Amino acid sequence: MQTYTSEELLNDPNSIPNFELFVDILHMEYSTNNLFILGFGLGARGTIANKLKLQFVFNRPYTSKIVDWSNYHSYEAINQNLSHPKYPDIRLNQDFNLFNNFEISAGYIITDKVSTKTRKILLDRKNHLEIVSNVKTEERKRISLRAGYYHYRGIVDLLPDLAPGQYFLSTRGDKFYYDGVEYSDIDYTELQDVGDKEYSHIYNDNATRGWLTNISVNSIFLGFEMEFISNLVISTDKYGIRSNQKINKIYGDVFYGKPNVNDFKFFKSNTSAIVYGQEIGTGIADFSPKTGNADNEINTSNFGVRLGVESSNIIPTKYIHKEKDHPATKLFNLGAKIEIGYLPGVRSNFFAKLGIMLFFNK
Repeated sequence: MQTYTSEELLNDPNSIPNFELFVDILHMEYSTNNLFILGFGLGARGTIANKLKLQFVFNRPYTSKIVDWSNYHSYEAINQNLSHPKYPDIRLNQDFNLFNNFEISAGYIITDKVSTKTRKILLDRKNHLEIVSNVKTEERKRISLRAGYYHYRGIVDLLPDLAPGQYFLSTRGDKFYYDGVEYSDIDYTELQDVGDKEYSHIYNDNATRGWLTNISVNSIFLGFEMEFISNLVISTDKYGIRSNQKINKIYGDVFYGKPNVNDFKFFKSNTSAIVYGQEIGTGIADFSPKTGNADNEINTSNFGVRLGVESSNIIPTKYIHKEKDHPATKLFNLGAKIEIGYLPGVRSNFFAKLGIMLFFNK
């Protein structure tokens, strides 16, 4: 590497914005329901008196389309567009709230220290090779404990991987199989076997698709956040101005919340039926999935956990750069975050999120 001389313009990790707005322009979420969601988010966060941290985040989808991640095509649940077996003009057209979530949290900084580290700084790239140099950098480490409120509303598949003969129950005892329904208020042994005995199996041609409904969860969480802050700018005689201005974060939270699996719509039973082929009525009613820990119930969990990492650049301000050919300010800077974990809700509710963000500060 060629030798160079440099002048330190800034090496102060305490000189960072106390308030910033951010837009999550590409919020991607995958869950074990085999569903992929693409959305966006808005947020704000700030630090008061170098002790109190506040944050608000909101996310929602760009589109109401659901994507089946395993097959890379639009996903349509059985109960989104289902015709009555005898009267095709009578249809279930159920819409679902794909997802939205928001959280608000407050944290208290328990550790805030600055130490000198040797960090690599990128000087140049030539022929796909990076030219770097080790530079003494003041690095700030902050650790905070936090608590907050988290609201989630999304979709859940009530028929995950059900085999023939398996079913989930409604609260009144109706059995919803992977290919049909058995009502709790119909005595099937009394029906005359002169009709269509397969009548109840009205969606067996759609057995590979799910049975969706909405789920909402209100949770509280406790967690921690670790920040590593570098705010170094140097001016070199050969490479111009170079910088290492980053805020890297590691965070984790434990959740407790009460999942609420919402009702879904289906055809009413016809208690006047006397032969097979009449037990599914023409009216439509709301059915409540039965939740619990027993077989054939929708198993839910009140606990969850989240681990995440985030990295963002610090937006340069006017007192940093001296040379006229380098802008003194920027409108925004980029950041990214990754989260994995389990949220309170239907068990095995593993999720993974990726966000690409724009940061604006003041």
